[in-house]
Amino acid sequence: MKIRLILLMIISAQVVANASTLPEIRSLYRKAAGQEKSCRILTELQIPDKGENISELIGYKAAATMVMAKYVLNPISKINYFRKGKNMLEKAVRNDTKNVELRFLRFTIQTNAPSFLGYNNSIKTDQQFLTVSLPYINDLALKNMITRYLSDLKA
Repeated sequence: MKIRLILLMIISAQVVANASTLPEIRSLYRKAAGQEKSCRILTELQIPDKGENISELIGYKAAATMVMAKYVLNPISKINYFRKGKNMLEKAVRNDTKNVELRFLRFTIQTNAPSFLGYNNSIKTDQQFLTVSLPYINDLALKNMITRYLSDLKA
């Protein structure tokens, strides 16, 4: 059992080190809801002190931290993961309110979080923000990801 854990940690560290590009991180996030391994990799993401996409990296790490609540059994641990990720994500959004990707991450979490958690207060404003911002998004992969998610919600 210990050997499996050590191997998972080594593999995770290598993937985190290699998953430095935003497309790879987005891919891991899409898998995180169904794969604990992808979720863990994102929660262990090392955020650089400066550089491109730092806000987004923080956002993905925060969102994955909230998703980790799905994979733990202890109710206190579930709440702790969710709160920690929520605090990280809200801080990131406050620091960069016009960041479409951060707002998208918050929107995906809030539309999937159980209502008893009370984390659903920004769904309408984020959805409006995303809809208005969509034509101005230059990153085609992000634009497609948001469009697909919004379409799936309507279906």
